[in-house]
Amino acid sequence: MTWRSLRLNRRIRRTLEHQNAEIHIQRNQIEELAEEGRRSSEAKLRFFTNFSHELRTPLTLILGPLEDLLSSPAELTVSQRHDLQLMRRNTQRLLQLVNQLLDFRKIDVGKMAVRATEGNLVSFLREIMDVFEKTANKRNITFRFLPAEPVINLWFDGDILDKVFFNLLSNAFKYTPDGGQIKVSIQRGPADTVRVSVEDTGQGIAEADQPHILEWFYQGNHSPANSSGLGLALAEGLTRLHEGKLSFRSQVGHGSTFEVTLPLAKPAAFLDAKSNGVPTLPLAYLPDDEFSDSTEQTPSSRADATALIIEDHEEVRNFLVQKLQPHFQVCTATDGATGLRLAGENIPDVIICDINLPELSGLEVATALKSDWRTSHIPLVLLTARDTPSSNLPACKPGPTST
Repeated sequence: MTWRSLRLNRRIRRTLEHQNAEIHIQRNQIEELAEEGRRSSEAKLRFFTNFSHELRTPLTLILGPLEDLLSSPAELTVSQRHDLQLMRRNTQRLLQLVNQLLDFRKIDVGKMAVRATEGNLVSFLREIMDVFEKTANKRNITFRFLPAEPVINLWFDGDILDKVFFNLLSNAFKYTPDGGQIKVSIQRGPADTVRVSVEDTGQGIAEADQPHILEWFYQGNHSPANSSGLGLALAEGLTRLHEGKLSFRSQVGHGSTFEVTLPLAKPAAFLDAKSNGVPTLPLAYLPDDEFSDSTEQTPSSRADATALIIEDHEEVRNFLVQKLQPHFQVCTATDGATGLRLAGENIPDVIICDINLPELSGLEVATALKSDWRTSHIPLVLLTARDTPSSNLPACKPGPTST
């Protein structure tokens, strides 16, 4: 019996060892598949982000001339002005979608920081609502703002909350019929919080869609054809980033109410915008086709001040020359090394430099300029289509005389 028991134990042990080996192999295979999936997903997201960045330049190159035409004193027929305004609205929409995609990527990888300043949330919301007043009047929508107090101060990132409330209001106007009502209210909540509600009398959200309405790229059965599935998901992600909460309640046929709850006290994770600097704003690239490409050019000037443009994009460079020419003597360079040489030789009054330059980047150019006593005093404007922490001005470690 002892021998049989030992034999049985050996057989069980061999079976367990075999099973453990199989489990180990399967676990390794799962880890390899997971890593492969992660790399594939990362590659797709990286391509997706870079492609989105590339879209910003041509879109703004379209938007720039449209703005010039609409604001120029030249007479336009009613039909021409209508067509130009239609083109501008749709270009702005495409640019907004690209920016939302980039924000989605930054939230997804945790690269978006909250840079807060203390301010009055009531006046901040009123300014955002002013943008929608014309639409409300045109569509006969009753648009009301009901703050419980005239002043509610808290620390907030204006850029982030602007996107949150703009998306919520855009969504409300999208689904509210003409003659309907949209109400925005703000009041203090429990546990040192403030609540902002956006209530509409639209069609409401179907029960089947409600569990997924805040998911990225989700489009319900009743979503309009022009819905991207980004707005509400972006608002929810940005609210969480701001250490707040976005919730909603809705009833089909009776409208929806979206509620943003924010902390009144400054969370420890928030950066102070005043002490950490302001992120570089994306450039609204504008073109002009009248100038030929050259590495160095000095067109006829109409002023005594001088400006140096370091930009490798031909159309952007030509536009900047056209716009600065009435006010500066302008010289240009298409790469960072040439720009540094021209800066040392000419000592211009201002330098405009793109960040994404071949070989020597704009940030490296900025560092070199601020490290040289001859050029450290020159105001420097960095231009970029990128809106990432690595493209922020503090990354170039400028000296105390930088701009």
